[in-house]
Parts: sequence; structure tokens; C-alpha cells
Amino acid sequence: LGLIASVPAIINVMPLLFFWYVIYAMLGVSIFKGMMYSCYNPNDQSFTGVAYSQGGPLWEPSMSLAGPNAVPTIVECVAAGDGDAVWKQKPYSFNNIFTGGLTLWEMGTTEGWMD
Repeated sequence: LGLIASVPAIINVMPLLFFWYVIYAMLGVSIFKGMMYSCYNPNDQSFTGVAYSQGGPLWEPSMSLAGPNAVPTIVECVAAGDGDAVWKQKPYSFNNIFTGGLTLWEMGTTEGWMD
């Protein structure tokens, strides 16, 4: 009986929660858009390095593909792994408001973190 009586209050809080998620998703898009990519090699099913803002043209060479923290450019990524590597985004990112909202939802609820 107490749970059913609290439904109207929960419905009143839902738009406020949605508003905060949209605001933080927009903030995440403005800060992190395009920064969650890394080099994926399908031959050994591994990611090379982590993505970062390269601050220049994508074809400009960067550090070499050595070590776990090396971050290639798109061209270096495609040349790695006998030309089979791809520049791939992570499953959760802030490239648009929808994926940003889903990322925030997963972080807020910890739903799917063990998958």
C-alpha cells in the first residue's frame, strides 16, 4: 500500500531526473565528442592505446605504435595489423546526446558493468 501511494511522487521526480541527465549529456558531448575512439585490430581482437584529442589534422603522424599507451592516428591505425585494423569508437561515448544519456544511465545505475 505504501509503495502504490508513492507512485505520484515518483512521477513528479522523473522529469527533474530526465532534465539533469540531458544537461549532463550535453556537457559530456561538448567536452568529449570524438575523443572515445581507439585502434581495434580484429586479427587478435585487441584495442591499441586509448583515444585522445589529437589537436590537429587526423593524418598528422603521432607517436609510434609501441606499448599499451601508444595512441595512433587513423592512418597509423589502418596501417597496423596488416591493414586490417580499424578506428573504432567504444560502445559507450558522448558523440551525441542520445549515446551520452545512455552512458550516464549506465554509470548512474551500474547496469551492464559486469558484461
